[in-house]
Amino acid sequence: MCRRRRARIPSGRDLGPATAAQRRTRYPEQVWRWLLACQWHRLAQEEALVARTAEVGDAIGSAVTAARLVRDMMRPALLLQRHHAPYSKWLGTTSTAHAHLDGLADHLARALAATRAEEREH
Repeated sequence: MCRRRRARIPSGRDLGPATAAQRRTRYPEQVWRWLLACQWHRLAQEEALVARTAEVGDAIGSAVTAARLVRDMMRPALLLQRHHAPYSKWLGTTSTAHAHLDGLADHLARALAATRAEEREH
């Protein structure tokens, strides 16, 4: 079943808890852990690049890198809630539709709206 089709299956609100359809849409535990590890590894590789590009005067590169990190942060956030990340067109909609108790959406929005590298890093 393709990732997009799995994302359209309701999350249990109208199907009841842990229906057979939901169990089919979840990743097996080891696959889920591997996907999370890959996402964290991807974030770790580029985390420092926001400041490094700003240090050499590349404001656009810093903004582009920050935006890419915001996108990449949405994916593990959805995985942690056991939701499949949709393709890019729906990533923002899906991410904001699921409540993040730690205020992640606000932090990501501030990083995207920032005009200076110092603001993007905090």
